[in-house]
Amino acid sequence: MAALALALVMFSIVFPLVSALVFIVVRKEHKRVKNLIYFGQTFISLVAMAALLFFVGGGFSFTVVFLNFNVTLQFALVALAIVTANFLVMFYNIGHGYSGSIQYDIFMCVLLSSLIGGVFATDLITNYIFLDLTLFSAGYLIFSIKDGVRAAYKFTFMNFLASMLILFSIIIFSSYTGGFSIQPLTSAYGFEKLVFFGLLIGVLTKVGAVPFHLWVSSAYSESAVPVAAILAGAANCVGLLMLYKIMPILQVGYFLQIIGIVTALYASIIAINQHVLRKRFAYFSIAETGFIIYAFSLGNPEAIAGGFILLITQIFVKPVLFLFSGLLTEEHGLIKKVHNFGLFGLVTGSFSIAGIPITGGFLGKYLILYSAYLARDYLSIALLLLASFFLLYSFLLSYSKVSALKQESEPHFTTLMSIMILSMIIILIGLVPIITGWIWTL
Repeated sequence: MAALALALVMFSIVFPLVSALVFIVVRKEHKRVKNLIYFGQTFISLVAMAALLFFVGGGFSFTVVFLNFNVTLQFALVALAIVTANFLVMFYNIGHGYSGSIQYDIFMCVLLSSLIGGVFATDLITNYIFLDLTLFSAGYLIFSIKDGVRAAYKFTFMNFLASMLILFSIIIFSSYTGGFSIQPLTSAYGFEKLVFFGLLIGVLTKVGAVPFHLWVSSAYSESAVPVAAILAGAANCVGLLMLYKIMPILQVGYFLQIIGIVTALYASIIAINQHVLRKRFAYFSIAETGFIIYAFSLGNPEAIAGGFILLITQIFVKPVLFLFSGLLTEEHGLIKKVHNFGLFGLVTGSFSIAGIPITGGFLGKYLILYSAYLARDYLSIALLLLASFFLLYSFLLSYSKVSALKQESEPHFTTLMSIMILSMIIILIGLVPIITGWIWTL
């Protein structure tokens, strides 16, 4: 069983890279063929990750060359969410019609491969390689359109500095501990503050936490719609997973709690003043990152469960919001296409971000606030509730604006179906744990 599960994981990492070779022989003009290749590739990866759930058992670890992976049911669920969201983004793109260069296609495949590798990476160097490969690929994809060049430079510059900080910390860490396995550090080593600083600042920059968020708004709003959907959802998830995995090294839970609260509250306030829809969604994304950072920093079982529910939910929420924006703007040109299904996606995604009941966002935030209550952190509860209120208010501003637009042409059925399915998944994440009684076992 473990051998089959290992084969499924390796297949999901390697298969997108093999698919990249196909694009070398496919001409740029063949948009339909390229979309079908994307669709087939992500569908096959989806089937592989769904099958993995049945064979993962109690989990296992394995090494390929010097890369170390740890496969658990928890991580398998995250990987399944990533490939499902990517599949729906590519399905959306059949109707949306965005098509880039051969290099764009290749780097999109590399991105999808690195996302799966990043989920199962277990030690410092493996996490670093796959996270950097993810963001390197994303940087090129932002460069792929003319309007995204400025955003790509900012994205690349800040992530390069973050990568150097992380790499510097890993080198120091390994020189004293003799390896890359994640383990707590003590003052006996005499270098722990350098490692703490480098890892913490580097990873917080890569996930776009305040005050290291300066690249997020432009990267999410000026890149192609499919790229923004994957970057804000799945790629951000891999960065947050690395933060979760290195928590034993950081040992700065209280400081991270402050970072999480400030990130959620600041982003929710700034979102109100954003008049461009995709920039507002970018700050929605930053605020959600703040909630997850706070959850992981608390460290108790309820908070971790709430953080992972939010983590999985955001993999679907971010795409549904940015794909909805694709109905209004297509490569930054105004196209007033509003459909009830599209508005349903806007409502569902925004409700989840604000923590409104029957969504995955509500369930995750409920567990996080309950954990804060158990820790008697009443100030954090008040500030996080205030952030949720501001996010709800921002949604109402967006809804009043876009619902007044007239539908000038009928969107392709694949775009609306993708948004609808993503929305239903967000609701299912919120309902299934309650219906099955799992939530009451925590």
